[in-house]
Amino acid sequence: MAATQGVNHAFMNTKEAQNEADKGLRAKISMTLVPGLLLYRFASSDRSERWYSSPWWIGQSPYDTIERYARENRVTLGWAARVCLAVDPLWRSRCDVIVGARLARPLEVWTGTPKTVRSKVEQKYLARWEPDRAVTQLYIPGLSQPLAPSAQALWHDVLQGTWHRSVSNNPPPAH
Repeated sequence: MAATQGVNHAFMNTKEAQNEADKGLRAKISMTLVPGLLLYRFASSDRSERWYSSPWWIGQSPYDTIERYARENRVTLGWAARVCLAVDPLWRSRCDVIVGARLARPLEVWTGTPKTVRSKVEQKYLARWEPDRAVTQLYIPGLSQPLAPSAQALWHDVLQGTWHRSVSNNPPPAH
């Protein structure tokens, strides 16, 4: 029996998609997500146009791990997402909104654990962001692209029951 192709198949193996996934994922593999799956992402309140079109998402188990990290470490959910996913503040993601949706159609993705991040500004290295290796992340190519010239962006067709809510993103107090 042949594997199901995702509706974003045309975007999956482009050089751009592979390069972007390579930048953020360690031990990257491809897979097809099935309809009904819950997807989440942490986003920025000041960039609502990217809430659903961004390619970076997580599934239920990684979301549960981030919630547990926040609870056990007594930090905000947004801060826990930043730590567990290694989201460098220089990337302009506030991690102050959680968005979610249920998958309506099959999608092909790259998945793996987030890479360790160490930004450099003016020849100086900044803080090192080491992700939680129990968390896997999804790179979904093509969500911002239309399938046909006059169509809406793909995410309108594949994500149903979209929702969002604000979350606190404050770092823990310094000791």
